Order: sequence, then C-alpha cells, then structure tokens
Amino acid sequence: IRDLVPLSFYLSHDTFALPAGMQQDLGPQAPKLIAGWSSPNSSRIWVTNGGPWRVPFPPWSEDSVPEPGEDSMIYSCFHCDRMENLHSIIAGEKQVVLVPPGQRDVLNATRYATQRQWLLAPVSSHRGDSQYLSSTLFTSKQQECTSDQSAVHPLRSADTNRKVSKGQWPDGVDFPVRVGRLKKGDTLYIPAYHWHWVATTTPPSLGLDE
Repeated sequence: IRDLVPLSFYLSHDTFALPAGMQQDLGPQAPKLIAGWSSPNSSRIWVTNGGPWRVPFPPWSEDSVPEPGEDSMIYSCFHCDRMENLHSIIAGEKQVVLVPPGQRDVLNATRYATQRQWLLAPVSSHRGDSQYLSSTLFTSKQQECTSDQSAVHPLRSADTNRKVSKGQWPDGVDFPVRVGRLKKGDTLYIPAYHWHWVATTTPPSLGLDE
C-alpha cells in the first residue's frame, strides 16, 4: 500500500467482479435512483487516491514515507460517452465540467493518440533483503481510443488551452459550459455524447458509473 500512495491513478473495475463483501456496499445504485433503470448496460467503479505524492527515498526502506505533492487533485481528460450514464459519488468530492455535444473542433478532440501505460511490478532492493513496487512506462501498439478525447484543461491558463486546442479554447467557446461539484451521496446524470471533464480531490474518492 505504501508503494501505491505516490501514484496518481484511477482504478476502474466492474462492480460485479468485486469480492462479495464489497459488492454489498458498492453494488449498482440504479434501482435505488430510478426503478426503470434497474438493469444498466454496465456498472463500473472508479477509485482514486487523489493527486500524486512524492516517492519515498530510498524506496525500499521501511522508514521511508511518501510526501504529498503540490496538487491534491487527479484529472480526467475531456471525453464523451456514446451512452447516457449516472455518476454516483460514494465518498470524496468531484468537480465536473460539462459541454454540450458537437464541440469537437473547439476542443480539438481526437480518438487517435499514442497510448502509454505504467506497468508495476515488485523488485528487490540492491541488498536483496526487501522488495518494493517499481514502475516502467511502455508504449502500447493501440493508437485508437474508444471515444474522442481532448487535452483542454478547464483549470489551466487560457494560453495553455490555446496551445492544445489550436487557438479555439477559450476564444471559440460560444456554448454553455456547466460547472458543478459533487459530494458524497450526489448523483449526476450525463446525457449521451455530452463532453465531461472531472477533477477529483483528496480524501480518496469513489464514483460509480452506470
């Protein structure tokens, strides 16, 4: 667990594959929200530990402790889903930005990009008397995402967003941009093809998409 703390990540998992004890707490919420939606197409849980922490040094020492980084948030990119969904917050808080469909040009969105992933594996210390998790970044052969994605970041400067949107954001924004904050117990309905961007703050937050 200590070695995972410095990493900033989203853990996505189908709730039906969780241990039975966890399913009782984190089961599908749709029947409780709208009776007619009792059988969602899919149910997925999103768990994060918040923003990245500083890696302890030396990483194999039991006395080394991770330290919080400057940013306590973890961010998703702007993206849209082909199906509507309900996003329920079970713990923590999330800031959400919604943009109506059809704004692909302003967001400079694309499905095609280099896909890089972190691979975590236990390695032995230089003395061989203990282990710790080490990470390796590798490039995937897959170049296409399941949906268009954008590098526009609503909390960053206008100049930064102009660079990643070819000058379109924020100057070309002539449509409503809705911003909201979700807390424990809140559920947000996201219509199909609506662009959404999410910032999650610590303490650790857990969300459920259905």
